[in-house]
Amino acid sequence: MDRLTIFFDLDDTLYDRIVPYAQAFYQFFGGRYTERLPQAFDAVIHRGYEVFADAHTGKITMDAMHIYRHQTGLADTGISITPDEALRFQALYAEQQRHISLSDTMCRVLDMCKERFAAVGVITNGGVDSQTGKLRSLGMERWAATPLIFISDAVGVMKPAPEIFRMAQTAAGGGLCLFVGDSCSQDIAGAAACGWQTIWMNRRGEAPGDIRPDHTVTSEQELLACLQAIADAAQN
Repeated sequence: MDRLTIFFDLDDTLYDRIVPYAQAFYQFFGGRYTERLPQAFDAVIHRGYEVFADAHTGKITMDAMHIYRHQTGLADTGISITPDEALRFQALYAEQQRHISLSDTMCRVLDMCKERFAAVGVITNGGVDSQTGKLRSLGMERWAATPLIFISDAVGVMKPAPEIFRMAQTAAGGGLCLFVGDSCSQDIAGAAACGWQTIWMNRRGEAPGDIRPDHTVTSEQELLACLQAIADAAQN
């Protein structure tokens, strides 16, 4: 069997977004509402998905997206903030995202992938500056070459559209590909539509929906074991 090229999603796959969010939450609210933080994070992320495409296709402004996701998401958990406060919260969150880092386990995952897979790449939805900054903060240049990094705003196609996965596969030489992502609707569905193997990085222990990945892991340690098994099987 030809060696697989492995692509990763960025947010909530290579790193856990709740870490920078929690830091921004503590900065903004001090000691208030700490018991609501996990629910607030989930609500804000969910509300962000509702308007993400509109913001990145110019139907609404980025500020409008940030106001909606923070104000509405926090309201879902009983926390009220103004539009100006939502933008201040977003600024704190964005600053914390500039200081993200890979865990030791994820570094082990990427080291193993670089050694045992054909190549490592990234496919992520988002703005060029923000996503490039996160990749730089994570030090991903150590593992993923620039030609195998695909950012939706740079290529004009967003996951789950198969086109962005096909672009990546072509850049990888047209061989077999594997995708690791946290979103069944965006990551797993899009990659599976192109015939890729898929691993769902289910950090929150969410219930599976109608879209079934080839493999499901709930931690970085499980991901490492899963990828080692796939690499072993590919050699046999």
